[in-house]
Amino acid sequence: MKQVILLLLIMITSSCTDCDDDFVAVSNCTTTGNTIISAGQFQSITTDVFIEDLQIVGDCLTIVIGGSGCDASTWELNIIDEDNPIGTNPSQRNVALEFINNEACLAVFTREFVFDLASLQTTGNQVSLNFTNSGTSLNQISYNY
Repeated sequence: MKQVILLLLIMITSSCTDCDDDFVAVSNCTTTGNTIISAGQFQSITTDVFIEDLQIVGDCLTIVIGGSGCDASTWELNIIDEDNPIGTNPSQRNVALEFINNEACLAVFTREFVFDLASLQTTGNQVSLNFTNSGTSLNQISYNY
């Protein structure tokens, strides 16, 4: 009987050669900002944000920004997508950064924010993100997925 059970277990586990085909990746980003898709909100962004650094690892985008404030602890940063993917190869998305800074001090700080980009994926496996309100030369990054 033990041999039959062992044989059944071996048959079951070996019969699935591509069992992970239906695997859906779950984001592992510990986000500190929101990714919002809203044409109306995108149009209302008028101020430049000073991007110090951009990095993508997996679906996680890390942005370091600079600005004045007291200690940067209350800063908020959101990515606002225009909701109009450009059908080039690779696809492109215009995004703006919504920087919320209610600190009245004049000291200069930088702060890192992390965003989950999975909601910005388009057809294919790559999209260029064009930061339309970057106050620096860091205004584009390629996101591969």
